[in-house]
Amino acid sequence: MARLKGRLTIVAIEHDMEFLFSLADRISVIHWGQVVARGTPHELQQNEWVRRSNLGKFA
Repeated sequence: MARLKGRLTIVAIEHDMEFLFSLADRISVIHWGQVVARGTPHELQQNEWVRRSNLGKFA
């Protein structure tokens, strides 16, 4: 997958945030069908909702 980074748009539904943050340039976080955060792994690490949900520790 790393060879495709920057060449293709890939839609992935993934709960392994460490893997996802290492793979993706931009991420949308969806909770109960609604986008609650969107951005780069670094931006998501700074996002208050993501930080409270403990996902930010992987960015």
